[in-house]
Amino acid sequence: MKIGPEVGRLPQTEAAATWREFSFLIDGKKFDPGRIDHRVRLGAVEEWTIVNMHVDDHVFHIHTSPFQVVQVNGLPAPNLPWRDTVVVPRHGSVVIRSRFLDYTGIFMLHCHTMNHEVLDMMQTVEVYRD
Repeated sequence: MKIGPEVGRLPQTEAAATWREFSFLIDGKKFDPGRIDHRVRLGAVEEWTIVNMHVDDHVFHIHTSPFQVVQVNGLPAPNLPWRDTVVVPRHGSVVIRSRFLDYTGIFMLHCHTMNHEVLDMMQTVEVYRD
């Protein structure tokens, strides 16, 4: 999963980053509430790599399914508490591991920086039962 600004539409100044002059993307896509970005079978355990291609840190948040941070910038994480939010360092990455044990349906993952979320830095996850 790659997060960052839409290529070619960066703001000219940092202050411009709060206006709708551009979009933040995940996997090169703007948020579409009618699209399912990830489908996961109930009971699955998955590891996802989140790569931040931007010059700022991003606060990644996932609803419903807590995760463990396994790696930060390629190095093992020092401990593995369950959480729902992690800072993805600028020009860096994190690997998270999540269990999808008891919820079926659709939920969101997104940047927890409000103006990034509003500017389309979100995706949907669907957990389904066989």
